[in-house]
Amino acid sequence: MLANAGVEALALLLSCDDAEVLEPACAALATLTTISGANCERLLECGGTESLVRLCLSPFSVEFVELQCFAAEAVANSTRVDSIMHAIAVRDAGLSNLVLCCASTNLLVRRHAAVAICNVARAEDIRVLLGDAGAVEALFGVAQTDDVQGVSYALWAIANLCWSVENQNRMGRFAAQLGDLC
Repeated sequence: MLANAGVEALALLLSCDDAEVLEPACAALATLTTISGANCERLLECGGTESLVRLCLSPFSVEFVELQCFAAEAVANSTRVDSIMHAIAVRDAGLSNLVLCCASTNLLVRRHAAVAICNVARAEDIRVLLGDAGAVEALFGVAQTDDVQGVSYALWAIANLCWSVENQNRMGRFAAQLGDLC
């Protein structure tokens, strides 16, 4: 119960415009969402998931790379809970933020973005929207790096996205690369 109250208090801090407050709040939320599904649900209930998605590409997060990394990690962690509501929250906050994070110069941000896309792509209605936002192309970008873990996450996300016919058509031009990755 105390952790749930902590999640809510930390989520309130996400509306702050001070990176020195935002970074530790995002770090704490990344940790709390790692250890408990209940914390993920609480984060969703208090609007924290949407705030974190928006923070992934805020001017603060571009300047403060650790802030971006912690925000993306917390999104990836919180979306692991199998709930359509998490996918809807990410959609409402901006799927394009996660897609654009796949092009980050920060290895961890790319990994967390791929995991978050993988998680929300479990929702049928979100798959096409992710494709429309450029997720297929962005994930193939992640998959073409030397980061084995990032490649793995990107391939899992691609696997979830390919349940949509529209995304299968998008993936057609990457067929040779996909064969090389497998």
